Amino acid sequence: MAARKPSRKSAKSPRWKRWSLNLALAAALGVLAVLAYALGGRLLEQRRPAPAPASAAPAPVVQVEVVNGCGVPGLAADVRSYLRAAGFDVVGVGDARPYRQKQTLVIDRGGGPEAARRVAAALGVASERVQHEPRPEEYLDASVVLGMDYKTLKPFMPE
Repeated sequence: MAARKPSRKSAKSPRWKRWSLNLALAAALGVLAVLAYALGGRLLEQRRPAPAPASAAPAPVVQVEVVNGCGVPGLAADVRSYLRAAGFDVVGVGDARPYRQKQTLVIDRGGGPEAARRVAAALGVASERVQHEPRPEEYLDASVVLGMDYKTLKPFMPE
């Protein structure tokens, strides 16, 4: 009896099986790596400390209009730039004719006395010149009426 020779097909079969098994193992390891990365990212995110609460809430934005009551050209625009740099939302500038305003006023239009006081402090207007004249239809917190004393205001004082 002669020994049987293994067929070519059966000799190649184990190599192909090993290759497909290695490929499946590599794919499974890849999926596990992606899952571990995703889970690790979530765990690290949960371990991050919560941001510390602010010691004080930021002051709300104050919406202001600036009107020129003394007739000096460009005055309202200069004060608008100053107030915007100080963090106020200047929503309008204009003129208050007939240009007879002697002293600068800050008028509370509905934002509350604190908003008007903040505007007055930023400009250097005395608290006695803060008035309360609400106009809720204008959606303003305060109005600034620039007077002939504008040179005494902070934007025009030498540094």
